[in-house]
Amino acid sequence: VALLEHEQWQVRQSAAWALGELGAGADPLLALLHSGEPWGQVTRTAAEALARVQDTNSLVSALGDRDWSLRWETAKGIARTGRANAEIIDALRKAAIDPRGNVPAPQCGAVEALLAVGVPRADVQALLEEALASASDDNFAKNLRYCLRDLG
Repeated sequence: VALLEHEQWQVRQSAAWALGELGAGADPLLALLHSGEPWGQVTRTAAEALARVQDTNSLVSALGDRDWSLRWETAKGIARTGRANAEIIDALRKAAIDPRGNVPAPQCGAVEALLAVGVPRADVQALLEEALASASDDNFAKNLRYCLRDLG
């Protein structure tokens, strides 16, 4: 766990990966994700490791965070593992239609994760279309249209 604070990013990345492999360390991984880590490779590895640990509270917390990049990286980590329980799927559904942010990355990341964990494409499309129908913010509507376009 101490290596998550090492000065070299490669060591921090390896430490995050190892915690995920051990299936332990959700709190330190979440702390690393909240730390403002400057290296994207470390953040991606920590998010994927957190998804492998399957600590529901930590994943739900990260998916609802105000930081769009944390929501995005967490969703991408879940997508890479392809595993989620019902509570995490519910948090992914909320993240897919979260109106915060100026970029579509967190919403589209959540869409990708929903598909990766087995939620039917038609269900995801219906979720996005329903949110789009009631969207009052132009930027949020643009983000939803972007995700729908990517959904195919």
